[in-house]
Amino acid sequence: MQINIHKNHDYNNPQLMPFILKNNEEELLLYLLNNNKVDFIYTALIENNIVGVLLAWKNSMHPYCLYFRIITDDLIYTVDIEKGLLDKLSKSTNQLPLQTSIADIYTDSKKVYEDIGFKLIRKTYMPKLDLMNVKIDWSKSEGYELFSLEKWLNNDKKLLELASLVKENYEETHLDNPVVELSSEEWKRMIFTNDLIIEGSFVSYDSVKQAIIAYSFLHEGESSREYELGLCGSSSGYCLESIVPLVNRQINYCIEQRIEMLKGEFDTTSKYAMKVISSFPFSPCSVWLTYQLRN
Repeated sequence: MQINIHKNHDYNNPQLMPFILKNNEEELLLYLLNNNKVDFIYTALIENNIVGVLLAWKNSMHPYCLYFRIITDDLIYTVDIEKGLLDKLSKSTNQLPLQTSIADIYTDSKKVYEDIGFKLIRKTYMPKLDLMNVKIDWSKSEGYELFSLEKWLNNDKKLLELASLVKENYEETHLDNPVVELSSEEWKRMIFTNDLIIEGSFVSYDSVKQAIIAYSFLHEGESSREYELGLCGSSSGYCLESIVPLVNRQINYCIEQRIEMLKGEFDTTSKYAMKVISSFPFSPCSVWLTYQLRN
């Protein structure tokens, strides 16, 4: 069985989009394709039929590596398809590091990447919290002033302080894939995304030291009955436990809004995210593995 690998500069192959739509469930890839943000595509063919696709793109927020995904048909999958696409990619580009993510259930793919030299740089959990049955532990003392972002909407100085802390914590958790240098003003704009729920995003503040203690943001979800936890973190002079009361408040806010599910995305590179996932009874979930290949 001979596998031929071809580089595609456009989407003219009539098999391409149907193959991707059939075998891919990741919304990110569809967004990249629909908005012409894919740098290039490799297709693996057997007897002129597509059996695998590799998509590659750059990320303006993390511009120092080349991202890619491999899509295959489970019914005709062999490791040779994946190996062929990876071999073509590694020989055709000098853009390193290369980075991709796969579900942990794909043990064959994990072995392919690790045999080539890819290193696991993080695991990501995306569980849900059933708000119909959760009990808030109010014994977690707040101890400091705690309020929603709504209070600081007209206080640009405090919002820039918050943005600076968010920037610092985000950079700390992405050392393997550094973020582009942005000003605090630009970070402030990124915090206030269109789906941010300002009334459900909380900050704790030490009024004696005039310092931000911790923050946790809340976003709209994929359905009207679901919200999503966003970035969270704390200042270096305060313990990770300071994040928990904020999430308690968010859970209470969600319940008041008759939200049934709270979704989270937790990277093992973030000690703040790991504190949250370990503090609440999130449902078991699959794990997303991120691999990187360097020089």
